[in-house]
Amino acid sequence: MSINKSGQDRTAYALALCKFLGYSLEEAKQRLADRDGSSGEVYFSDWMIEKLEANANVKSSLAESGHSSVGQRIMLARDYLGLTSDVIAADIGVELALVEAWFKRGTSPSRLEALASLLRVPVSWLSSGSSEELPADSHVGVCCGPSLRHWLEYLFGMTQATMSELTDSVPTEELGSVLEQQVRSNPHLAAAARRCGGRWKICGSALRFVPWADSPMAWVHQHT
Repeated sequence: MSINKSGQDRTAYALALCKFLGYSLEEAKQRLADRDGSSGEVYFSDWMIEKLEANANVKSSLAESGHSSVGQRIMLARDYLGLTSDVIAADIGVELALVEAWFKRGTSPSRLEALASLLRVPVSWLSSGSSEELPADSHVGVCCGPSLRHWLEYLFGMTQATMSELTDSVPTEELGSVLEQQVRSNPHLAAAARRCGGRWKICGSALRFVPWADSPMAWVHQHT
């Protein structure tokens, strides 16, 4: 598969994936990137980007894993927002060593509500890990690359089917708002929308994909 991106966009996208995966810039340069011998610039080939996308999708699947620890969920939500452990510690008023202990030993935080608010996730998901606790517009669980393209197509088909079911019972002028409600309330639509990081909306006579507002993962759609 050829990834159609300009050199600058390709590098920005690859480095965003590296940041999400927890690779430092130096690690990205040393382990994943080809160097242009003449210019010294870092170049990410198609297969390298595909590998990064595959690793990112494995990581995103933790959002729906029933076997993840509290520490893994905290780390996942943290990385989706691009936060650091230092920021978490300072924001909720605990020592950095305690935050690190959540990751390493899986101990449960005492200030779970404050932590969930900072990470923009439901307390119930942070404590239990059940994907049913994540709303359709959650930033946690968004996919990238081929997986994102699959879910965009899947959600498009589901949205079309839902529209067909609603057409006979919902006035045309209300169809858009009712469809939005369905995306948020129907578990299958909600799960697909969460993986996509947005939903298909009625725009005139067509459907257009619209990312959720203020999504920290909007960059994945710029490279799909």
